[in-house]
Amino acid sequence: MKYIGTVDGVIHYCSKGEYYMRTVPEEVQQTEATKESAGIFGNASSIGSILRHSLESILSNPREKEMQNRFTAAIQAFLYESQGREPRFVPEEERLESFAFNLKARSNHKLQQLVTAGYVPESGIDISIPAFIPTKTFTAPTGTRALRLIFCATVVNWQRLKVTDQYMQVLELEYTGNQVTVQNLQLPVTSASGSIITCTVALQFCKSFNHYAIPVSNLKYLPVVCKGVWSQE
Repeated sequence: MKYIGTVDGVIHYCSKGEYYMRTVPEEVQQTEATKESAGIFGNASSIGSILRHSLESILSNPREKEMQNRFTAAIQAFLYESQGREPRFVPEEERLESFAFNLKARSNHKLQQLVTAGYVPESGIDISIPAFIPTKTFTAPTGTRALRLIFCATVVNWQRLKVTDQYMQVLELEYTGNQVTVQNLQLPVTSASGSIITCTVALQFCKSFNHYAIPVSNLKYLPVVCKGVWSQE
């Protein structure tokens, strides 16, 4: 009878009726840097999952693997920078503060340019939109009567790995050739030490001018972008 097991650092095993022997592999020793990088990646993955879940109502692709991987990488780079470390190069649209959730959307860049966001501690996020003409700024599908802008401020505690505050506001503007006046909004959220504060903006083209209007085109082609991210140590 052939022996199967491990003796003196040698593994005896059977595969497809044949018996073999091989040495036990040496234990891989992780460096402190490797362990730290793995820890940051784990935190980034967890934070990304929490944020995606909290934004699911405005994301067209919350379960898309490619977007999830890009989002985790963007958060990982942000965490490196927050710790004063040099992250790998990340293109602008892949950075967390200007992240584009839907690369298929043609209006990502225009939405990024239109909206300005700033974080005020103990107050929240201030949103500013300059005067603009909707039909000249965005090319909309046939039948569009209104632009719906959805603003979402989210606070995640990266130590407790949970959303501690969130505020969402909707702004609807008629889709015409008339100039829209300057718009200033505030998203009131509070944060504590160990928090990441994000501002996300979604754009939808709607068939009518009311809060219950159904978007004209498939949501998978509509832009959702980050307009800022801040950390509170």
